[in-house]
Amino acid sequence: MALTLKIQQAAKEQSWLRMGISGPAGSGKTYTALKLANEMGGGKIIVLDTQGGQANHYGGVFKFDIAILEDHHPAVFIDAINQCVAAGYQCIIVDSVSHEWTGKNGCLELHDQAVASQRTQNKYTAWADITPLHNRFFETIERAPVHIIGCIQSKMEHAQEKDENGRAVVRKLGMGSIQREGSDYRFDILLEIDTDHTGRITKCRDGEQDYGLDNRTFKKPGQEFAALLKRWLTTGIVRADADPELQAIKRDMLSKWIAADRKEDFETYFRNNFGGMDAATLRAELEKRANKKKEGSKHNLSVVGTQAAPLINSQAPLDGITDPEEMARLNAIEIVEGKIEQAESLGVDASDIDIVIKDIAMGVNIRQCSMQTLCYLDDALSALINAAKKTR
Repeated sequence: MALTLKIQQAAKEQSWLRMGISGPAGSGKTYTALKLANEMGGGKIIVLDTQGGQANHYGGVFKFDIAILEDHHPAVFIDAINQCVAAGYQCIIVDSVSHEWTGKNGCLELHDQAVASQRTQNKYTAWADITPLHNRFFETIERAPVHIIGCIQSKMEHAQEKDENGRAVVRKLGMGSIQREGSDYRFDILLEIDTDHTGRITKCRDGEQDYGLDNRTFKKPGQEFAALLKRWLTTGIVRADADPELQAIKRDMLSKWIAADRKEDFETYFRNNFGGMDAATLRAELEKRANKKKEGSKHNLSVVGTQAAPLINSQAPLDGITDPEEMARLNAIEIVEGKIEQAESLGVDASDIDIVIKDIAMGVNIRQCSMQTLCYLDDALSALINAAKKTR
């Protein structure tokens, strides 16, 4: 496969915040995250709370929504972030990122389960299925078109120091983030905060430019820090994918994606199928695909060896459907038909596509298939697409 590089001059772009706030218990991570999010302004804020709703304590101080995550499986975090993006939130606070690693059904617990299930136990190979999940969690944070602040718990150590009056006091010190080693690099800026509520920036991708951030220390980080963050994030050229109209279309597509219970990464799918399109082009492409579906598809076989039957409800508007399961099924149909179009565009022979559909759908019209059958079709078509990409 020949690689074609798109080379262009580097330029600073406006960006969304990717910030980690780490510190020991009582340092004020949640309060600081909410303070900064509100000071920056610009839209709705939501906290994905993994600590039994502790963020509710600040409900009378700041305006925000909350969703409590009792299961800390990486996939739960991924689905929650995607739902928040689809719902139009402009800032997501994940409190705490540490629980994706150490919490109930978090990565460490999944690893223990994987080791226990092995005939010959091997802690190293047991990471094979867990590491990709963990990576997808951080990739979801990195790609989401919103501001994301991750609160990270720190390992604690107690040290005896002298206060300003010379009296001996015991302080709690943060001694490294509770997350997978190396996870700190996933954030563009990292604020370490102590029990005196003093925050120190230990990492910042500001390019050593005059944004007043690198290596700064802030007592009770708030308005001043938020203003510097906003200046840093809004300096540079406007990203093409930041267009509000384009983001509105993507949110609508993501909502359907979630309703269809799709397991594939949405941003990867969008980039592969619609990457580089502006809002007008994307809207035209989606309309073109919708019209093609109304005309019917030669692959929607209802009886093997006979002419395809008409699509069931192919002309019916989704607005009239209220059953969530049926809406999810219809969205899954749309995704499967999109995969068929993608396979065709990659040069997959129509007869190969028909064979896959025939073997899985057993002669049933695609629009009459169950959700489970549609998932099997999607997996099989994805395999065809991946194989076609490797031969290009």
